Amino acid sequence: MHNVVDLNLTSKLNKRQFVVYALLFVGFFFPISSQGALLSSRYFMIAFLTLVAYSFFIKITPRNLIFFLAINVSLIIFTIAASFWFKEYSFGIYPDFFLLSLLLTLNYTNLGRLKYIYDVQLIGTWLIILLGVGIIIGNPSISHFLTNYYSAGYEELLPYMLEARKPVATFGTHSVASFILFFLFFLNIQTYKVRGKMVYLITSIIVLLLLIFVRSNTSLAYSGVAFIILFSTFIKKKSSLFMVSGIVIAIFLYVSVIDPTILDVFYEYDVLSILTSKDNGLAGRYSGTSVLAPTIDYIKHNPLVPLGLAYSNKLYYTDSGIILYILRGSIILASAIYFGFYSFLKDNLLNKKNTMYVFFFFMIFEIGYPILIDPRVLCFIPFLVVYLNHLSTEENVKSQRLYPGS
Repeated sequence: MHNVVDLNLTSKLNKRQFVVYALLFVGFFFPISSQGALLSSRYFMIAFLTLVAYSFFIKITPRNLIFFLAINVSLIIFTIAASFWFKEYSFGIYPDFFLLSLLLTLNYTNLGRLKYIYDVQLIGTWLIILLGVGIIIGNPSISHFLTNYYSAGYEELLPYMLEARKPVATFGTHSVASFILFFLFFLNIQTYKVRGKMVYLITSIIVLLLLIFVRSNTSLAYSGVAFIILFSTFIKKKSSLFMVSGIVIAIFLYVSVIDPTILDVFYEYDVLSILTSKDNGLAGRYSGTSVLAPTIDYIKHNPLVPLGLAYSNKLYYTDSGIILYILRGSIILASAIYFGFYSFLKDNLLNKKNTMYVFFFFMIFEIGYPILIDPRVLCFIPFLVVYLNHLSTEENVKSQRLYPGS
């Protein structure tokens, strides 16, 4: 009888995996524009679907409740205080902060081994790959489709990305696209290490090539990290070098013989100019002439008067997570977000190395963009955690079979 109860419980718990799968596809593929016009209502729909999906995994503990309250209460209090000086508000950003605070209360450790998770990951990744390759080869149907339904930021942003053949897929901007592409590389190369199947190595290599094609500060940084991971994999699995060599040769033949125009995108690919640009990267964000300069100056001179959800057209609100959070809620909000996110990863990831890796990769990105409140990323994080846990479980099972006494 006890075994029957355990089996039924496991079956009931594992049904929630489909909620995580659905959340992944909402984050990756839910349209946010119509005929190229950005629709705020689509963002609220993503937020609503995310909220519903999160509700299946809420687990309140004193620690994560503190982070939840610190984020929401600080925003409310500072909004009220800022109302004495600022008369405009940006309440539309609050759902992102609320969803992030709710994320910190979730627990995925009891899902166990999941069915279809590898297939779901491969399907999602290859859909992104197909869109990315379509952008690189200049497929007009894919460009038209993406412009209609996945425009983001401002009107000219996605058309510029498509014209420059940056494989941003459904993510609109090279920053978020680089972030997601890196983690898709990371998931596939980790899966290859555990399962040893070539499909994951091939997928990771192709995703890495897309990441390189994005050609930005972010993609350069993450490509460097990806190459380190890749070479460490080759040291352990030297046979995989032959597969990678074959992929590189095939791509070289394609761009040399069939479509040499693809190489045009690299003619002006000056790594030094990208890294030292005053319009992008660290210099473009933190120098005295950057768009963030007035915001940083405001924080320096008004450390006790954060904006909350108030708004001023004299300040800039993107391009740095840490600056945005301090501007909105001082060091209280920034600390609650970063310590809360680390606590969430520590509580949810079974492999503590993965906790450090994921936190580090997120923090690199937060220097240049507030990725933790991006709606698509808030949909992706649960799948990322569940997938890495599934890999850890499978790796442990294999280890016990090989070394039963360890």
